[in-house]
Amino acid sequence: MSILFGLKYGFRVSHDIKGAIAAIQGCLSAILHGLTGEVSEASWEMITRAEHRSRYLSQFSGDLLYLSQIRARKETRKAKINFAHVSEKIADRTVRILIVDTGIGIPHSEQGRS
Repeated sequence: MSILFGLKYGFRVSHDIKGAIAAIQGCLSAILHGLTGEVSEASWEMITRAEHRSRYLSQFSGDLLYLSQIRARKETRKAKINFAHVSEKIADRTVRILIVDTGIGIPHSEQGRS
């Protein structure tokens, strides 16, 4: 009984967080689209970072919802996981976030090189 309660609680919390993040994203989007008037360059950078982070948090809460749904199933499928591949994807996502947050770009001449 307590496991089921924990799963329902986790699902509810993840769902509520996702809803709050969606509301924040809506407000940030309105500002970025000029619906609230002009925004200074410094404010624009901060709002852009916040919007990017909110997208990351939305994805994260969506992942939590998905995990809670998997855990709630009676049968779960077991499979081998390639942790090297998973860690590469996580590192890639983190680097992209840092690039957006810091404004660092890759020069066009270096893109596509291995």
